[in-house]
Order: sequence, then C-alpha cells, then structure tokens
Amino acid sequence: MAYTGSATSSLATTTSLPWKKMSYAEEGMALLDKALQLVAASDGSAMHGTTPVLLEVKFTALNTFLAVPGFMNRGPRGEKLLAEVLAHKQFEQAALGFRGAVWMRAARLALEQKRSDDAKRLLNEVIQNAAPQADTAKALLKGVV
Repeated sequence: MAYTGSATSSLATTTSLPWKKMSYAEEGMALLDKALQLVAASDGSAMHGTTPVLLEVKFTALNTFLAVPGFMNRGPRGEKLLAEVLAHKQFEQAALGFRGAVWMRAARLALEQKRSDDAKRLLNEVIQNAAPQADTAKALLKGVV
C-alpha cells in the first residue's frame, strides 16, 4: 500500500491536468485516511525500531495534511494529529531522530501561526536533546522574534 500512496502523490505533482491533480491528491488523502483507520484499529504495539508504527503513520498523515492547500480542509486534522503525536505516552521513548522531526514540524507550524514562544520552546527541545535536527533548529531559532 505504501508504494501505491507514493505513486499517487507523485502523479498529483507531475500531471498538468488540474482535474487529474485533484483526483490523485484526493486518492492519496483517502489512502492516508485508510492507514489512520488501520492503525487506530490495531493494538498499537507494532514498532519500527524504537518508534511505534502508530506514531509514524500519524506523523506522515499530519505532514501531508498540513502541506496540502487550505481548500482541501485538512489543516485542522493535521494540527489535531500533531497534538496527538506530541502527547502520546510512547513519544518520549521513540527514536530521537523521529522526536526531533516532530518537534521541528510543530515549531514550523507555531511560526506559521505567529506563536513564537511555542516555536522557541520546541526548537530548544530539539537542541537540548541533541536531536539530529539541532543545527537546523539553531539556525531557525536565530530568526525567531
């Protein structure tokens, strides 16, 4: 199923026909919705290394939902999924690289929403934990007012 989703999203960005773009994008969103339903129905014990698959699926979906145009009405769901990932009981045990990616995405969203205090807190979390994204977080933090 992952291959199909990748192919679908690739088609949505490479086709020049607007109605085809929307069709492929909607198909990709439907696949993400299905993946979210599948992990919600699971017991949540499946792991990818030290990171729960549940968190990775939610992170993939939220990144996509926050990236699509506003008229697709996925932003609020992306924000909700981000809050769920950050608050999940297994988040602190997840791989540091994964946690860093989540903190960075949350910091960027906070910056987009003009919540500079939240962005600073999240970027400092990346830096203090020495996540692989620490250098990027330091650079981004310099521009936060």
